[in-house]
Amino acid sequence: MRMYRIAMPLPLDDIPIERGEERVDYILTDKMIEELDKKFGFVENIGSGLWGVAYRLADGRVLKLTTDEDEVAASTEIMNIKYGPFAKVYDVQEISDGKGHMLNYILKDYVQPLDESMADLFDIFQDLPFDRESVVDEFRNSHPAEFKMFEDYTNDVLNYPFGDTLHSNNVGIDQNGQLVAFDPRTNRW
Repeated sequence: MRMYRIAMPLPLDDIPIERGEERVDYILTDKMIEELDKKFGFVENIGSGLWGVAYRLADGRVLKLTTDEDEVAASTEIMNIKYGPFAKVYDVQEISDGKGHMLNYILKDYVQPLDESMADLFDIFQDLPFDRESVVDEFRNSHPAEFKMFEDYTNDVLNYPFGDTLHSNNVGIDQNGQLVAFDPRTNRW
């Protein structure tokens, strides 16, 4: 489904809402889409999954619509963390479809997902047998900058009680060039 903008300062002609984002579809109404677009200005759909969907906004940030209570709880906690390996969260709100069903949105900084080669290296790093020094040294010597970045990130992120922070599809590079988690949950596993 596509909805068309009535007024827009740029010639963007449609709101990138596409049905098929599983649980969000059961709650998301055309009226909710219109209200959120008016407030934030959707630019593009940047991904979806079983629990939610994320949109790039006109101001460059991201609005994530989700039914995942663990992600909402983690994002609420992250709003209070000044420095940490997470995409900055600006707001977490609950919105209603007007019929008693609630949906959450999370407003956060956009994070560039890892490209394929960096994601592969990140996954290899996470699977390194740290009890085998020679294997770790080989990776460290062949990819010194990445090893340091992944090591610093992993040591930092493990200080927080969040899950889904060591999966390459939930980690990216923020505006400051730092490795950060952009889709954490409160349950560790």
